[in-house]
Amino acid sequence: MEKNSKRGMVKLKFNSHQQDLKEKMEMKKQEKVKRTSKLFKQLKEMQDSRPKHSAEADSISGSKKENKEPQSKNLRSELKKLQKKYEEQKRLNHKLRKEIGTTNEKATFLKRDNWELKQKLGRIENSFAARENELITAFEEEKVKRELGEKVIEQLEAEKRRKQKNGNRKVDLAHQVKQLKESNQQYRHKLQNYDLLKEQEYGDMRKDIEKLSKELDQYKLMEERTVKNPMFLMKFMKTNVTKEHLPDLLKLVESFITLDNIRYFYRGRHNVFYIFMRRVGLLSFQIRKHTQEMESMHPGRKERLGHLVDKGDQWVFVDSDSNEYLLKYPLASDMLTMNERPVKAILEEGEAILTEHFNWVSSIRAEEGQPTKGRNAVKQRKYANFGNYNVLIIGSRFLSDYKHRLEMHGCNAVVHNPYEESYEMIAGKLSRADVILVCERHVPHNIWGHVDRSEQNVGVLKNDSKDLIATYAYMVLERCGLL
Repeated sequence: MEKNSKRGMVKLKFNSHQQDLKEKMEMKKQEKVKRTSKLFKQLKEMQDSRPKHSAEADSISGSKKENKEPQSKNLRSELKKLQKKYEEQKRLNHKLRKEIGTTNEKATFLKRDNWELKQKLGRIENSFAARENELITAFEEEKVKRELGEKVIEQLEAEKRRKQKNGNRKVDLAHQVKQLKESNQQYRHKLQNYDLLKEQEYGDMRKDIEKLSKELDQYKLMEERTVKNPMFLMKFMKTNVTKEHLPDLLKLVESFITLDNIRYFYRGRHNVFYIFMRRVGLLSFQIRKHTQEMESMHPGRKERLGHLVDKGDQWVFVDSDSNEYLLKYPLASDMLTMNERPVKAILEEGEAILTEHFNWVSSIRAEEGQPTKGRNAVKQRKYANFGNYNVLIIGSRFLSDYKHRLEMHGCNAVVHNPYEESYEMIAGKLSRADVILVCERHVPHNIWGHVDRSEQNVGVLKNDSKDLIATYAYMVLERCGLL
């Protein structure tokens, strides 16, 4: 390709140079013709003017002979000028002839060079074609050799793999024989020392079995005491039951109410639950009275409902209107897990003093029948029951998680995504909802044209999470007097 391009460039340069010479020669010929024709025209005019002047001289009288001499002088001077121009033109023609001759010589030389280059180029092309044919032939031969070599290599590799496979099989068999011999020796050694091995393997297990047997005997004894004397179980419950177990205890009592034993739930004319509620009402009255006395003593200190937030370096109290207040006193160690949990606080000089907290989650052991890991039962979370209230959650993110969380608290949760559902659908949901929770960060502004945030049963969450959803549901229910 490079030789073809060089050959083309040489040919192109030669043709362009030859074309330039032809154009120059043509232009010089045209200039020469123009000058010669102009000179001949001037000479002809001079010759035509001479007879005319001689005829006039014969007819003119002697009075005009004096005017003839100046005219002849002018004619002679013009003739000299024309002769001078003619000589210059002659020299110029001579010079042009020389240049044309030189140009012709150059053209002849270039033609000869062009012919030599063509001959040389032809020889190069012939040699190149021959070399190309040789290389093609050599390439085909090498290709055939390579294919033969690849076939030989494949055969050798197949043979090598076959031998290696046989060798590996022999090695594997030898290794298996060696392992069988070693395991045989181990089994013989174990058979010889069976009693010792049995003691080593099951000695610790026997201790565990004995310990478990003693515990089982204790539980059996406790069961016998309970069966023979159920009051023993009551004593146990009085000692070990805590306030976290009261909801389960009440459910247990409720499950025992039947027509056969209903008489045991009366004390005189009143049922025991009426008496219990009188006591609960009395305690509630005393608490309200104490709160009112405190508020009358400190009119600026009003109890507010809100939740705690851990800011990392400090804890703050956030009320239901999302106002934040620093805590006046540090939290107790048992309240460090109360992040985003509902609390009540009194504001004093711009700082919050906690008065009550509500822990709506507790850890319980896995129920009987559920799988356990290790010797300790798996601990699970048990959430407090808020009641069978209808709660509407309006937002666009994590709605399924929030719904599931409120269902864990016993609520009937319904969700509404204003970006995906029409505003016509929200009217029915609002009318059926006891509590309305709005995740303000994830709803459009025109939602407030359908929801009145000033309503008592509406809670607005500036930030939202599963714990905060439960906290705000509790706060709204508490504010509405439903808890």
